[in-house]
Amino acid sequence: MAAKIPLSPISHQLCRSSSRFWNTATTLPFCSPVSYPYLIGSSSRLRARHPLVSFAVTKVSLLHDLGATGAVLGGAYALVLSFESLTKRNVISQRLSRKLVHILSGLLFVLSWPIFSASKEARYFTALVPLVNCVRLVVNGLSISPSSTLIKSVTREGRPEELLRGPLFYVLALLVSAVFFWRDSPIGMISLAMMCGGDGIADIMGRKFGSQKIPYNPRKSLAGSISMFIFGFIISIGLLYYYSSLGYLHMNWETTFTKVAIVSMVATLVESLPIADQIDDNVSVPLATIMAAYVRIADIMGRKFGSQKIPYNPRKSLAGSISMFIFGFIISIGLLYYYSSLGYLHMNWETTFTKVAIVSMVATLVESLPIADQIDDNVSVPLATIMAAYVSFGY
Repeated sequence: MAAKIPLSPISHQLCRSSSRFWNTATTLPFCSPVSYPYLIGSSSRLRARHPLVSFAVTKVSLLHDLGATGAVLGGAYALVLSFESLTKRNVISQRLSRKLVHILSGLLFVLSWPIFSASKEARYFTALVPLVNCVRLVVNGLSISPSSTLIKSVTREGRPEELLRGPLFYVLALLVSAVFFWRDSPIGMISLAMMCGGDGIADIMGRKFGSQKIPYNPRKSLAGSISMFIFGFIISIGLLYYYSSLGYLHMNWETTFTKVAIVSMVATLVESLPIADQIDDNVSVPLATIMAAYVRIADIMGRKFGSQKIPYNPRKSLAGSISMFIFGFIISIGLLYYYSSLGYLHMNWETTFTKVAIVSMVATLVESLPIADQIDDNVSVPLATIMAAYVSFGY
């Protein structure tokens, strides 16, 4: 009996669609699994008995992934050239061109993942695309071999060193999502949806309709934040459905919408904070999204705490502790800004964010300790917070 090599999920889906279109139960010729008379037995025995066959299969996957890498790199380059051409002909502004490249390049990169093979090494070939762009940004950012076209197309003020901030962080986020999360994890997909789609569209909508600013951050608009939440949510759901339909993900849609909505809200709140001078949006947004998605904040908000407990305290969950730090930090900053705007406090915002982060970390660590039988959280947490704040702020 000849062994058969199954189709990839994307090929399988295309064949299913073709069968439905032609209204036939007959397997189309190009949808048949590839048969090899000499591939007999299980895959493990096959590799043991036929090392040459194993080498041939590996070589095919290697060539497949190299071709896919070249195609994605070519597509990315063509995308940038297209917008550069539109800008030169004054069809769109330089700022809009830069933002559209920000939105489309990342999303198209995520959508291209299924064209790579099913081998374990495929994700690393995918990561070559942002890695090549990373090297290109570093070379130009350090003025080793500056390209005026690149600098003009992706920077705000046309300075080479700008390439080493936002644009570099952007491609690093793409690289991390491909290597560490890949096609079988929704976390990387959602983080890129929020960074590319949500944050990118927020900037466009904010500049056009953003007359009403956020009280605690005059650089951000209410229209921009609302747009980020809505479009980030829609794009995230779209990516999850896309990969679910191809068989890479198996989502529970009854809970997925709520989870994605809460993750989108967390990313939007973090993006709205006045911390752009300390940490770039291309770092803070995907990082906040990954953390929110990883600990499943939706479960926490629904009183379904994560099963992963803290090693030194089985009563506390990792999800709960991380959530306490994030939301404690955000609410603390909000209160400080509120009283500062009323004139009661005079904050040095260059250092306040770091100090509040340290105080939040101390309070979270104390709350996670196995001392609830000796001292209630309603005593230990405020006491630890007061002491840490007194040391940090000196009031």
